[in-house]
Amino acid sequence: MNKIFGVIIVSVVFLSAVVSAQSLKIDNFSIKANGETELISVKKDGKVTVNGKQIGVLQADGKLKDLAGKTLAEIDKTGKVTVNDKPPLVLINKNGGLDNGSGKILGWSKDGKFDISESKFLTISPNKKKFYQTASFLIFLYFFAEGKVITTGPMTVSVLTTDCSNG
Repeated sequence: MNKIFGVIIVSVVFLSAVVSAQSLKIDNFSIKANGETELISVKKDGKVTVNGKQIGVLQADGKLKDLAGKTLAEIDKTGKVTVNDKPPLVLINKNGGLDNGSGKILGWSKDGKFDISESKFLTISPNKKKFYQTASFLIFLYFFAEGKVITTGPMTVSVLTTDCSNG
């Protein structure tokens, strides 16, 4: 009886860990500014480069770790993004929709475009819906790292109107 009870507890703990972990889709894809300049690339092993420089490793559990293994940012199972253990900054749904707190969700078009302003956009290549959440997570972190995101609250659309074509 104790053995069965132990197996049940271990199974419940394992299942809880699996259910609570985020599962980002990681494979070879890139994010380009205006369809031309590669800003971010992800390799099948999770290596992330920004403007050609490797910045860390993205894990399927939603954590982006630097080259020394320190967690830089993560997205939890509900889509909340935290950076350096600060309160959640933004919410990204499974379809890559980014809730910036303005009441409008920014997201991907069917042709793989993420509009930033009327004349600026990002594209994902290959254009696969399964990468949209991962790409949106990395896009948010890119703008956050570039200081183009308000760090004390949710992201606003006006912050994303800056030039992203030259890294």
